Amino acid sequence: MPERQHTLRATIDWSYRLLDAQERTLLKELAPFVGGVRIDSAESIWDDAIELLSSLAEKSLLRRREDRDREPRFWLLETIRRFALDQATTDKSISDAADLHAEHFVALAARAAPHLTAADQGPWLDRLEDDLPNLRAALDHLTSRRPELALRMAADMFWLWDIRGYLSEGRQRLLEVLAATRGDPGDRARAAFGAGRISAIVGEPAAAVPLLTEAAALGQAAGDNRLPVNALSNLAWSYQLIGDHVRCVSVSEEARGD
Repeated sequence: MPERQHTLRATIDWSYRLLDAQERTLLKELAPFVGGVRIDSAESIWDDAIELLSSLAEKSLLRRREDRDREPRFWLLETIRRFALDQATTDKSISDAADLHAEHFVALAARAAPHLTAADQGPWLDRLEDDLPNLRAALDHLTSRRPELALRMAADMFWLWDIRGYLSEGRQRLLEVLAATRGDPGDRARAAFGAGRISAIVGEPAAAVPLLTEAAALGQAAGDNRLPVNALSNLAWSYQLIGDHVRCVSVSEEARGD
C-alpha cells in the first residue's frame, strides 16, 4: 500500500487497541452493516447499544446522520469498516456477525411487508430504502448460505422494488432465489408472482407466463385467496402483451371466477 494508507491503517489500529472488549466486539459486529445502523435497530440487537455507539462516535470510529424519519443512524467510514471486517475475519467472528446482520434485516423486511401495499406504505418504503445497502448485503449472504430464508426475504421486499422502481435489481434478485431453492410454497408463490409481474413490466411477458402460472397454482394450493387472483390478472396482462388474446380472455375470466 502507499505510505499514506499504511499511516491511516496504523492510526485506526492504534484507536482500535484503545477500545475495551465490548467496544471491540461491537465494532466487529458493525462491519457487515454496509449502510450503518439506526438507533432503534441497534437497541433491538445489542445490550447497552446507545452507550457503546456513542463511545465509538466520541472516539471518531463512527459517524452519525439522520434518516428521513429523523431517526439517528451510526455508520462507519469505509476504511474503518474494512479494518473491522479484517479483525472479524482474523478472529473468525465474521460468520456470526454476518448471520446477526442478516437475521436483523430478514425480520425488518418481514415486519415491513404487510405495510408496503397499505395506507401507511410511504414511511415503510422509506424505511427499507434507507437501509437498501444493508438489505442487499443480507440477501447476498443468505442466498449463498440460507437460500430458503433469502427466498422469504426477497418475497417480502418485492413491493419495494416494484413501487420505488428498482425493477432490474428486483427481478434479478427474485430469479436468483427462485433458482437457488424450492423453499416454502407460500414464499415461493409470492416470489414467483413478484418475478413474473416485474418481467411483464420490463417488457419480458413471455418470461412472465411460467412464473405467474406457478404463483397462481402454488397460491391456490396454499389456500391463499388474494395471490392467485393477482397472479392470474397479471398473467392475463402478459398474454395481452404477447398478443395471445384468446388466452388473455380465458385467464381474465378465471381471475374473475367466471
